[in-house]
Amino acid sequence: TQIQARLPRAIKQIEQNIGGNMVLTMAPEHPYVHGGMIAYTGIWGAYIPVIDQLRDTLDLLHVQLYNNGGLPNPYEP
Repeated sequence: TQIQARLPRAIKQIEQNIGGNMVLTMAPEHPYVHGGMIAYTGIWGAYIPVIDQLRDTLDLLHVQLYNNGGLPNPYEP
């Protein structure tokens, strides 16, 4: 999406503008990250490309595992 394409560029530009002295964290909800294991479409896994493009810039990535119920697991009955 446009957000997935523009957000990493914008964050990298901000970091460059302030001289690289910044702490960058992300706390996406689990469907946007772990959901990509089930289905990589729509919201499912939507943060994966953003995280990948910012992997050298991110200081902390803490996925919100606490407020979304469970993630379906095809290996459990």
